[in-house]
This record gives sequence, structure tokens and C-alpha cells, in this order.
Amino acid sequence: MSRHSARTRLVYPALALASVALTIRLEGLGNATSARQTPTLSDRQALDILSSLDGSSQRSYLVVPPDLPDGPRPLLVILHAWGSNNEGRWPPIEREAATRGWLVLTPNFRGPSDHPEGCGSLLAQQDILDAVAFVGEKLPRISVDKKRIYVMGYSGGGFMTMLIAARHPDTWAAASAWAGIADLAAGIRKHPRTPSATNCGRASVVLLTTA
Repeated sequence: MSRHSARTRLVYPALALASVALTIRLEGLGNATSARQTPTLSDRQALDILSSLDGSSQRSYLVVPPDLPDGPRPLLVILHAWGSNNEGRWPPIEREAATRGWLVLTPNFRGPSDHPEGCGSLLAQQDILDAVAFVGEKLPRISVDKKRIYVMGYSGGGFMTMLIAARHPDTWAAASAWAGIADLAAGIRKHPRTPSATNCGRASVVLLTTA
């Protein structure tokens, strides 16, 4: 794939998904009493997945629509912010995904950014890829449409979205980054005293120079 075609494949579908994501977010904030927002969240399944790099167990959560349509389904991967983990929920997005018959996956990718491995490390990147592969290949009665796998995230999750989409463009149909850090080194220089800067600064040399 040429550099131009790869860029087209990443950027332009991402704009479409970003528009959908923003619409969902606004609906969730401004119209919380609508019929679409009132159903309770679907139960989520905990998946303890072994890292293909270091063998550690990394927990992900999978949300399956109550009325899962037959055949391969789109998969939406949501990446948590740096100061948190994947224990939180994304109610408006999860509900919208359920109405569309989409699967929702929330990997942990080494947890909060209080240690270098949680700052976009190769281990964290592989955690996301391992989780996607596990859902696509290891779960009975779950079939993923591999041409419709999407990734999105906010803040540190937005940074990870851009990173994982750039490093592994063939995995994703589209990517949507909200308030993501596009330049980690510049962000650390601008906010040197934040905990994320202290911890991610120790990881940035490896992160930014390893292909």
C-alpha cells in the first residue's frame, strides 16, 4: 500500500466515525431522557487475555448486544484515558452500538499512566491487538467483521488511538481520537510537572524511536 493510500484509508473514514461519535456524545449529554438512552446497559463479559509479548494476564471487557444479529458483526474498540483504566463504562456509545448490533471491546492496555508501560509502550499496543484477535478468533458464537473494526479514545485514549492506528493501519476500518495528544514529546515539555509527563517521559524515548 502506498503512503498516500494508507493515509486516505485512515484519515477520511476517521472523519466519518468522528462525526458519528460526536453525535452520540451530544445525544447522551443533551437528551438523556430520550427513549434511546433509557435502557439499562448490557452486561459485559470479562476476558483475561494473555499478552503475546510477556505472558501477563490483561483484562478486557466485551459488551455483546442483547439481540445479536446473525453473521459477522462490527467491533468498536474504546480506549480509556491515561489517568484511568477500563473499569468505567461509556453509556451513550454502548447503547448506540447495541442498537446497531455492534460489539464493544474495552481493553486495559497496562492501566493508568502511572508507570512507563501504561504510556503507549509496545506492551500496551500489543495488549490492544491481542484483545482484538482474541475476540475475533477465540470466542464461540461471536463473529467479527474484520473489515469493520473501529478504534476510538479520549485524551490518553485518543493518543493511543492515533498511535495504534498509525502503527497498525491494516487492523482498523476507521479511527476517532478525541482530545488526543498528537505529539507526546511536546506535551511533556509543555506540562513537565504532571504525573503523566513524569512517567511517560521515561517511556517516550523508546516509544517515539521504535518502529
